[in-house]
Amino acid sequence: MARIKYAKTDLTEKNMPHTRVQAFFDVLKNRGSLLVALGALIFLFSLPLIALTAARNIKINEAELIEDVTLRASTVFSYVNTFNFIAIAAWAVAGLGLGGAFAVIRRLVWQQGIFFRHDFFVGVKENAASFAFYFAVGALFNYLVQRSLRAIYFDDGFLSQAAAVASIAAAALYAPTVTFSLVQSTVYKLGIFKKLYNSFLIAMRLAYTAFPVALLNVAPLALLFLPNTVVFGVFLVVLPVFVYPLIALFDTLYCDAAFDRFINKEHFPEIVNKGIYENADDKNSSPQ
Repeated sequence: MARIKYAKTDLTEKNMPHTRVQAFFDVLKNRGSLLVALGALIFLFSLPLIALTAARNIKINEAELIEDVTLRASTVFSYVNTFNFIAIAAWAVAGLGLGGAFAVIRRLVWQQGIFFRHDFFVGVKENAASFAFYFAVGALFNYLVQRSLRAIYFDDGFLSQAAAVASIAAAALYAPTVTFSLVQSTVYKLGIFKKLYNSFLIAMRLAYTAFPVALLNVAPLALLFLPNTVVFGVFLVVLPVFVYPLIALFDTLYCDAAFDRFINKEHFPEIVNKGIYENADDKNSSPQ
C-alpha cells in the first residue's frame, strides 16, 4: 500500500489563513470533499423542491402547446401560481438541510473539529425553526413577485402595477437581510425576528456590498429557467451539490466580517476574527 504524503507546511501557523479570502480558499483546498458531502445532503433535503420544480416545468410545457393565446396564458399563469405556492413548504424543507450545512461550515471557518454527520444533524435540529421560516418567507416573496408581474398581463391597471412594485421592493429588501439572518443563526442565540431586525440594520449599513451578495445568492436559480431540458436537469443536481455549499461558505465569511464590525467588537470580543490567524508570520500567533 502506497504511503500517503503530507506537505510539511500544511499544519504550520504560518500557512494558516490570516484573511477571510485566504480562509475561503483554505476550506476549498483542504475540505473540498466535505463541501461536496454537504452538497449531497442539501440535495436530499431539496428533493421535494426538485420534484416540484420538474413537475411544474412539465405542466407548463404542456400548456405551451395550447393554441388559443388567452387560454394558454391563463393556464400557464395558473400552473405557475399553484406550484410556486406549494413550493413554499418545499423551500422550508430545503432550508432544514441548509441549516445543517451552515452549522458545519461555521465550524470549518472557525477552525474547529468536525464530526460530520453529528454536527450536520445537530445543526439541522438547532436551526430548524429559523432556516425553515426564513426560506419559507423567501419563497412567499417569490410567489408574490411572480404572481403580481404575471397579473399585469391580464390587468395593467394602477392596482396591479402597485402590487408588483410593492412585492419587488419587499423581496429586494428581504434578500440581503435574510443572508445575515441565516448566518446569525449559527452564531447567536436570538429570536427569529430579533435576528431579522439586526440583519436589516446591518444590510442597510452595508448596502453597497449586501445587495450584490444577495444577487450572487439568487442568481444561480436563473439557470433553472433555461429552456433546454437536459441542461435544466443537470443544474437541478449541480446547484445544491456544488454551487450552494460554496455560496454558504462565502456568505458565512462575509457575514462574519460584518458581525465583527457591528456586533462582536463591542459585545463579543472573544470571537472577533475567530478562526483567522491575524499575525501569520508570528510563531506565537493563534486563531482569535
